[in-house]
Amino acid sequence: MHQRTASGDRTVKHEGRATWRGLFVALSSFMSSEVGSRAAALLAVLLVLLLSTSGLNVINTYVARDFITSIEHRDRAGFLREAVLYVGVFALLTIAAVLYRFVEERLGLLWRRWLARRLVAMYLGDHAYQRLNREGFANPDGRIADDVRTFVTMTISLLLMLVNGTITVIAFSGVLWSISRTLFIVGIVYAAAGSALTVLLGQSLIRLNYVQADREADFRSELIHVREHADSVALLRREHQFRRACSSASMRSSETSSESSR
Repeated sequence: MHQRTASGDRTVKHEGRATWRGLFVALSSFMSSEVGSRAAALLAVLLVLLLSTSGLNVINTYVARDFITSIEHRDRAGFLREAVLYVGVFALLTIAAVLYRFVEERLGLLWRRWLARRLVAMYLGDHAYQRLNREGFANPDGRIADDVRTFVTMTISLLLMLVNGTITVIAFSGVLWSISRTLFIVGIVYAAAGSALTVLLGQSLIRLNYVQADREADFRSELIHVREHADSVALLRREHQFRRACSSASMRSSETSSESSR
């Protein structure tokens, strides 16, 4: 039992290292490509928007404090002044959030378009599609069509989440430190413990995510096969066979999804 656990831990660690290496290679290839300059410009805009949002959030905390204080002291002039500032900061935050989402989507579309073109060229070049079929590689078409979208979306979200979290921690550390040093230390410990538990509990989901993607691709492949061979299926009356195949693929995908949710 102990040996199986140790072997599983080594497998998870190996997959984790391979994932980070693959992510680094994908990012470096994208940034050094012909669209790398546009990607760098979009990333710079995203960074500026992140910094602006974090700064506005910090300002908003002080404005909210003064707003509540003016209400407590029944200061009518201070209340009106802080209310105007509160609305102004909220409007700026809304504009920054909309621009941030727009630029993030543009970056995702740029990366997805470039990566899809590159993978299609590799898939069709030098008869690679024949070798993949002979080697039994599962669902290369589904991986190109769907996995590219998932990879780009999740990678950009993860990177921006890390950058945004770092900026937010730095920005609000001063606020917490000015309020209470004990509160600052407790916040750091709480965040570190939560992050460690998330990493430990989420490691087992990596393999399940790959398995679920493959099984969902199998399900789509069965449905596509029925559509593309509709005449022959109807002529040979093979509806029951494909119904069982589609139901089996759907059940396997649902079982994997249920296992990952647990």
